[in-house]
Amino acid sequence: MEVVSETRPVLYRNHGIATGAVDVGVIPPDPRLPHHLLVTNPHVNALSLRTADGSVLMQTGDSLPFSHRPFMHRQFVFPLTGFDSTEVLSLRLSKSGENLSYGILLLDDAGLDRYLSRDRMITGFLIGFYSLAILLSMALLLNNPTRKYLFFWLYVFFSLAWILNDAGLLYQWLWPERPDWHRNSRAFFSSLTMVLFVLYLGRTDNALLSRGVRVTTYILFGFLGLKVTLMLFSLAGLFPEGMKSAVMHFNAVMLALLMGSVLLSLLFYLIRSRRDLYEVFAIGVYCLFVVFLSLKELGVDVIGSEAIHRFDAMLFFPFQCLFMAVQLYKRERRREREAEKDLAEFRISQQREADRRVREVEETERKRIAQNIHDEIGSIFAAMRYQLLSIREKWKAPEVREDLERLGRLSEQGIQRQYSIIDDLLFEIRSGMGLRESIAKQLDLVIREDIEASYAFEAEEDRLSDFQKTQVFRIVSELLTNTIRHARAHRVSLSVLGGETMRIEYSDDGRGFDTKSDGKGRGLQGVRARAQALGGTIELSSGSQGTRCIISIPL
Repeated sequence: MEVVSETRPVLYRNHGIATGAVDVGVIPPDPRLPHHLLVTNPHVNALSLRTADGSVLMQTGDSLPFSHRPFMHRQFVFPLTGFDSTEVLSLRLSKSGENLSYGILLLDDAGLDRYLSRDRMITGFLIGFYSLAILLSMALLLNNPTRKYLFFWLYVFFSLAWILNDAGLLYQWLWPERPDWHRNSRAFFSSLTMVLFVLYLGRTDNALLSRGVRVTTYILFGFLGLKVTLMLFSLAGLFPEGMKSAVMHFNAVMLALLMGSVLLSLLFYLIRSRRDLYEVFAIGVYCLFVVFLSLKELGVDVIGSEAIHRFDAMLFFPFQCLFMAVQLYKRERRREREAEKDLAEFRISQQREADRRVREVEETERKRIAQNIHDEIGSIFAAMRYQLLSIREKWKAPEVREDLERLGRLSEQGIQRQYSIIDDLLFEIRSGMGLRESIAKQLDLVIREDIEASYAFEAEEDRLSDFQKTQVFRIVSELLTNTIRHARAHRVSLSVLGGETMRIEYSDDGRGFDTKSDGKGRGLQGVRARAQALGGTIELSSGSQGTRCIISIPL
């Protein structure tokens, strides 16, 4: 065995699933020999340091309480002081039913200090990382309390327990006087985390895992449940120790095949789609890790580096948890954005429905007012007109007849104005008059002789409901009224265009107004409200050259 004082392995072996004792090698007598011998596998049943004649100088292992170790550390450290410089020492490892891979380091005091310092740093990093991952997964679970997020949180939590136990720390910290727990803890935590991972897979999207892979995960779930049951029997002393090796071989083959099939499915999914990349990476990393461990137990070492084997779980699990946490976070953010979008659309639809109901109530109120004008004021104007006609026939004085003629004309104008108001209040598409003719009639009634008006109507009226027609008519009426009252215009242009979106294009050459202040008048507010009730948009521009308004209404 080569003698070095660095914290790097000088000997590494992977024996697959061990079935007994292994003689590691001979430490020759040398006065320059480092002071410590370290074995980098905290799960060895028995280790013994022997003399050339086979006498046991030191013995330890996970079959004995933690206090029996010559050096209180998760790895096995043998002090090499106090021996005769001519003594030849040998190391024997004994293990059964589990993978036996180990590294040997010969260290001086400085090398051991560096190793312990690096070991504490890595342990602290892992505990900190997984504590953060546990808190993040708990936050996801509280935000979305579903089984999938519960399985993810439990998986992260017990993954930390698996890594700490795999490193021998739980034996050192929690149950140092229970070597039987320590011997079976690896199988327990590995099986438990795999069960939780399979439960998590069962809650993934259908597109991510094919039906065949889902069946495979269910088989894996049943197999892992059987494995946990056998482990419990082993703890109770009811499981034959001789069958443990056969179960381990079967376990390694099944896991390699099942997880390999999941990897192939993920590869085909990546070829078809680029969605959920982080989740694909997370599942793939975990499956690759399990395949790697299974091959290692079968004696197939694809890496062959003890430095990597010492940190295999530390390398795989942080990346896998990171990928999974990012994916779940992105999914939650996407779900929140979709929920916000749905809420915004719901509010818009509610606002449109409220506006539509307001317009319906407004139309009902208009009908009531128009009916009152017709029944009450109209009858008064009519009675006044007929009474004046009767007096005019009886009265002979010319000056009085002129006054009566003037009163008659006023009453006639009042009657005409009354019907004009009623027509405006009760605009509906009745008796063969469509929207085109109704707008044309409104132009004739409102536009003065000194204003030049152009009018084009190219929309398909059949695609409009009565409510839409009424609101379009009101919009045009209010635009015309604003021009007549305020603009001092000489030309007015109106176009009603059809298609998937109706466009009302209106313009005049009036004096314009400030859209930031004057644009808040009651007339334009009514135009905006009616356009919004129809789900439309309005574009308004005004200046010294006139006013232009474009209203788009989806059909």
